[in-house]
Amino acid sequence: MYARRSLFSAMVAGGLVLGPATLAAAEPNLSIAVDDGRASVRAGERHEYTVTVRNSGTEAAKLLVEVGVPVGVELTPRSHGAENDGARVRWPVEVAPGGTAKVRLAGRAPALPDGQRRLALTACALPVRNGPAAACATDMNAVATGAPERATAPSWGVAGGAGALLLAVGGGALVWRRRRAA
Repeated sequence: MYARRSLFSAMVAGGLVLGPATLAAAEPNLSIAVDDGRASVRAGERHEYTVTVRNSGTEAAKLLVEVGVPVGVELTPRSHGAENDGARVRWPVEVAPGGTAKVRLAGRAPALPDGQRRLALTACALPVRNGPAAACATDMNAVATGAPERATAPSWGVAGGAGALLLAVGGGALVWRRRRAA
């Protein structure tokens, strides 16, 4: 009896360990990222988002990339093929095995209600047929209110232009002195 239980346990354990490892199902393995390259934005400021879907699986994936539109934000698709109903923007995409798909959109940060200081934009990769999201990601920015701060020091463009002007005047004066002395 003891030998049978041990043998049965070993067969079950061996089946559990070996079974899934021997079955190599071809399927997509998706990840998604959304980013605007910034940590903060000012109310009323325009910025662009890039949504990137990666497929590290062994089969192509036909998806809908969907971005929910936060309250007060007007999103404008920058990639072709998008549908925008005001509440969400969607693109049909196909991602090859080992490949990526990118879509872009632009938006203007709203003035947020009191107490709210962050703007979150979430993008999801959805199967073309009904089903749960395959992957989702969120980009979150702090939203500053008030007028943008002005620089107190002159910009490099102004300083460079002033330096070039001084060199030109100094060089012209040097040439004039040499000609006069000759």
